[in-house]
Amino acid sequence: MWSKISESFPYNEPVVDHAVLLFKKPGGVETEWHQDRAYWATRDKDASIFSVWIALEDITEERGALNLVKSNEVSMSEIGNFNNGKLIDHELIEDKKGGFPLLIKGELIPKIESDVKVVNLKRGSAVLFDSFEPHMSRENSSSTPRLAMKIAYSERADKNYYLITNQGLENK
Repeated sequence: MWSKISESFPYNEPVVDHAVLLFKKPGGVETEWHQDRAYWATRDKDASIFSVWIALEDITEERGALNLVKSNEVSMSEIGNFNNGKLIDHELIEDKKGGFPLLIKGELIPKIESDVKVVNLKRGSAVLFDSFEPHMSRENSSSTPRLAMKIAYSERADKNYYLITNQGLENK
């Protein structure tokens, strides 16, 4: 994956910060509006982390597709300008069902939802977004699970922990 996008990012020593399987069972609850930066600020000082969300099967709105802000969309040639956004006010919500307790404040949601793009993905396709991108996914109202993979890349500098270097991954 990195070899396809590496020319767009000015990283000296790129690493896979983390990777996770995103499984949403039928009837799985929505993941509410948040920015990853709110969670990653203490471990990514210079805001270098970005996510690649890969569909492991066709993902539709009914299955809980990713929702992004339409006006933030950029072409591949502009993608290296990632992580220049700003952190929107979040609030801590205890015992949140969607697994993300640090959420964008409720009064800010209507403005975000007026500019939403539902990202339906075909199996094997991907979407990239930075840590400042507001995003969410609705519940899975289908009878089949939603399955995706998220790989988070970053610059190695100042990292105490990362999953693997991209060079190590590409040379395997």
